[in-house]
Order: sequence, then C-alpha cells, then structure tokens
Amino acid sequence: MKHILDIHSKAFEEVVSSRSIESIGGFHITVHTTQRGLEYLMKMSIFIGQPTSMTIHGNQSIPLPFGDAKTGAYSYSYLISNNPFQPAIGIHFPMGNFGTLYYPRLTRQILILKDVDPFQFAKRVKEDFKIDLTGMVKNGDHMTMI
Repeated sequence: MKHILDIHSKAFEEVVSSRSIESIGGFHITVHTTQRGLEYLMKMSIFIGQPTSMTIHGNQSIPLPFGDAKTGAYSYSYLISNNPFQPAIGIHFPMGNFGTLYYPRLTRQILILKDVDPFQFAKRVKEDFKIDLTGMVKNGDHMTMI
C-alpha cells in the first residue's frame, strides 16, 4: 500500500510542478485494484497555515497547534468504506464542518453532507447509504481513528 501511495503521490506532484497544465482541480484520490475489486486508500492531511515554533522539554507532551481559517490552515481526511465490495470514499473537511461522499455505484454526483463533524459524517453515511467509513480524523487537538 505504501509503494502504491508513493508512486501516485510522486506522479501527481510531478504534474503539478511541471507547469505544462494551466491549472489542476479536484482531489488526489488513490485507488487500486485488488482481487475483491477497487480499493481506495485512506489519508489525512493537515496544513497549519503559518510557521509555528514550539519548545518541548524532556518527556513533555504538547498538542500540535492545528491553526484555523484565520491562519490559513486547512485539513481533510479521506475515509474509506470498510467493505471492499462496496467501494466508496468520503472526504471530511473539519474546518468547514462538512463532508463529501464519492460512491460511483450509486451516482457520479458528489454527495455533500453539511454541518457535520467527522463522527456525524460517518454516522450519516452509514444511516443514509449503508456504508461504514474508516480512517484518521481531526478530533479537537488530537487525531482519532474511526
């Protein structure tokens, strides 16, 4: 899985940095085939917006400051279906408090769920579409696996 992710990430970065394409939109979603069909890969990205300095002494535990919209920070989590026979991927944006679901078996449209934290997002997807999502999410000052 790490090898596939590295190859896809490098290819995407090379396209972006080549400047031969005027602009690139959308999301970088890694998908590969398995014996059970298509499988998406989960991912979490956090961009804190502005440089931050921290001094940590000894065995001290300090949460990383994730920032907010004022600092230009943003983050997102790619949550994947637990069921390989039901491939779907949800992207949750904690600073916007919404999620998007991509479920090509049901529709080619992007399904948007507003005013949901990551846990509410996963719960609504399960209730509305019968899909169990899993992945790493921003949970306050922590990262949590759902």
